[in-house]
Amino acid sequence: MNEAPHTPSVTPTGPLRLGAVDEEILRAVNRFQYMTAAQVGRLLYPNQHDDNRYVQRRLRRLAQADYLLRLRELPTPRIGSAPLVAAELLCRRFQVSMPRLITERALKRMNIRVQPHGQDGRNVAVIPDAWFELQTSDDPVVAIALELDRGTEYQRSWRRKVASLTAWADGPYRSSFEADNLTVAVAAPTHARRDQLRTWTALELEAISGLHLAEIFLFTDASPVVTEPFDFFFSPLWYPAGQSTPVALLDLPEEAQADHGLS
Repeated sequence: MNEAPHTPSVTPTGPLRLGAVDEEILRAVNRFQYMTAAQVGRLLYPNQHDDNRYVQRRLRRLAQADYLLRLRELPTPRIGSAPLVAAELLCRRFQVSMPRLITERALKRMNIRVQPHGQDGRNVAVIPDAWFELQTSDDPVVAIALELDRGTEYQRSWRRKVASLTAWADGPYRSSFEADNLTVAVAAPTHARRDQLRTWTALELEAISGLHLAEIFLFTDASPVVTEPFDFFFSPLWYPAGQSTPVALLDLPEEAQADHGLS
């Protein structure tokens, strides 16, 4: 069940009285734009082991009162907001903050268009699945553009996306996002698909003389659902486009390296 924020209306029995639990759910859905019951449960009730039945009841109640819109007609994404939920859990459990988050819907409204490197034709819009910042302790902020691969894009389409992302990083990105760094984090469904995307990316970067931007692309097949948030971001689970040694998405602060934690 996917849920999205919606304008509430008065039900035949009167308006729904929102409790603290309802408000917490609505804030979470509003932040991420849409969530599944499983994602709401993982974020807000990680110790509730009832197959999300409690969360489903709360969501159904809010949907019936028109506080949430049930997205029945849209395909359910394989990953959806899962990496963002993992980032939010990381911030709740450790000394990590998320200064900014821009969801896909907001990125579409920004309508930033570029001419893909090495290609002729009209400008294209660059719309990652999300863009957000993470900061550990007093370290510099790390800006992440999230790409959720579902294994459906062929080589030509993926390489065009890489050409567009490099033109974006080289061009309007810094001024549009007021950021001085960028990591394109690609979550793939399998080992084989992860390495396939890495190969295609390296080939395209070489073809368009974009190897100076190779370091911004990182790929993982680690599931943001079953992988602990700490490991998803701080363990070497991410592979650069042109290298075989995995790295972490975020650097562990020096003061936390001794005990492998941030608390």
